[in-house]
Amino acid sequence: MAANMEKFVTQLESEVLAALKKYSDQEGRKIQSVVNSSLKQYLGEQGKPQARQHVMDAYLKSTEQFNGLYKELAK
Repeated sequence: MAANMEKFVTQLESEVLAALKKYSDQEGRKIQSVVNSSLKQYLGEQGKPQARQHVMDAYLKSTEQFNGLYKELAK
Protein backbone atom coordinates (compact mmCIF):
# COMPACT_ATOMS: atom_id res chain seq x y z
CA MET A 1 0.00 0.00 0.00
CA ALA A 2 1.61 3.23 -1.12
CA ALA A 3 1.35 6.22 1.17
CA ASN A 4 0.36 9.64 -0.09
CA MET A 5 3.59 11.62 -0.18
CA GLU A 6 3.91 15.39 -0.39
CA LYS A 7 6.98 17.46 -1.05
CA PHE A 8 8.08 20.16 1.34
CA VAL A 9 11.20 22.23 1.82
CA THR A 10 13.03 22.80 5.06
CA GLN A 11 16.48 23.62 6.33
CA LEU A 12 18.74 21.73 8.72
CA GLU A 13 21.93 22.56 10.52
CA SER A 14 24.90 21.37 8.45
CA GLU A 15 25.98 18.87 11.11
CA VAL A 16 22.49 17.41 11.37
CA LEU A 17 22.20 16.99 7.61
CA ALA A 18 25.63 15.35 7.43
CA ALA A 19 24.66 12.93 10.20
CA LEU A 20 21.35 12.20 8.46
CA LYS A 21 23.09 11.44 5.17
CA LYS A 22 25.63 9.20 6.90
CA TYR A 23 22.93 7.33 8.80
CA SER A 24 20.75 6.81 5.75
CA ASP A 25 23.75 5.53 3.77
CA GLN A 26 24.68 3.10 6.57
CA GLU A 27 21.10 1.84 6.76
CA GLY A 28 20.75 1.62 2.99
CA ARG A 29 17.66 3.84 3.12
CA LYS A 30 16.66 7.04 1.41
CA ILE A 31 16.81 10.23 3.46
CA GLN A 32 13.06 10.74 3.03
CA SER A 33 12.43 7.32 4.57
CA VAL A 34 14.60 8.08 7.60
CA VAL A 35 13.03 11.52 8.08
CA ASN A 36 9.50 10.13 7.69
CA SER A 37 9.96 7.31 10.22
CA SER A 38 11.83 9.60 12.64
CA LEU A 39 9.06 12.20 12.56
CA LYS A 40 6.38 9.53 13.03
CA GLN A 41 8.19 8.25 16.09
CA TYR A 42 8.79 11.73 17.49
CA LEU A 43 5.21 12.84 16.96
CA GLY A 44 3.88 9.59 18.40
CA GLU A 45 5.82 10.21 21.60
CA GLN A 46 4.47 13.72 22.04
CA GLY A 47 1.77 13.96 24.65
CA LYS A 48 2.84 10.73 26.34
CA PRO A 49 3.83 11.21 29.93
CA GLN A 50 7.57 11.27 30.48
CA ALA A 51 9.03 9.98 33.73
CA ARG A 52 10.76 12.67 35.71
CA GLN A 53 14.40 11.98 36.52
CA HIS A 54 13.94 11.88 40.31
CA VAL A 55 11.14 9.34 39.90
CA MET A 56 13.29 7.11 37.70
CA ASP A 57 16.20 7.43 40.16
CA ALA A 58 13.95 6.35 43.04
CA TYR A 59 12.61 3.43 41.00
CA LEU A 60 16.09 2.20 40.11
CA LYS A 61 17.28 2.53 43.71
CA SER A 62 14.24 0.60 44.88
CA THR A 63 14.79 -2.25 42.42
CA GLU A 64 18.41 -2.55 43.53
CA GLN A 65 17.55 -2.43 47.23
CA PHE A 66 14.48 -4.70 47.18
CA ASN A 67 15.19 -6.97 44.21
CA GLY A 68 14.81 -10.17 46.26
CA LEU A 69 11.55 -9.00 47.80
CA TYR A 70 10.11 -8.09 44.40
CA LYS A 71 11.00 -11.54 43.04
CA GLU A 72 9.26 -13.22 45.98
CA LEU A 73 6.17 -11.04 45.61
CA ALA A 74 5.99 -11.88 41.90
CA LYS A 75 5.65 -15.61 42.66
